[in-house]
Amino acid sequence: MVKDEKIEVIDLFIRWFNNYLGNIGNIDEEFESLSSLKEVSGMLATSLEVHDRKIADSARQEGIERGIEKGKKEGLMDSVNRLRGKGISILEISELLDIPVEDIGKE
Repeated sequence: MVKDEKIEVIDLFIRWFNNYLGNIGNIDEEFESLSSLKEVSGMLATSLEVHDRKIADSARQEGIERGIEKGKKEGLMDSVNRLRGKGISILEISELLDIPVEDIGKE
């Protein structure tokens, strides 16, 4: 984010540069619009903030999705452990919960 001090420095530079160009005598329209640099810096700061928010939102959403998947897997493994505790075979658990036998043996 552009701080107020930086805007003051930009404003001071713009005024100096406009004065300098005025002393030269030949000022193009491009140079006359230098006062818009303050607006450009503000727009850049706003764009950066929006970009940062999008990245943060995306990372937050990804974290939520990972957490949901982890919770599902933990819940499923809890069910596997309870069923195994009741003496149900790994093959039956695999069929009941629709998970590979290899995943059951991991817990």
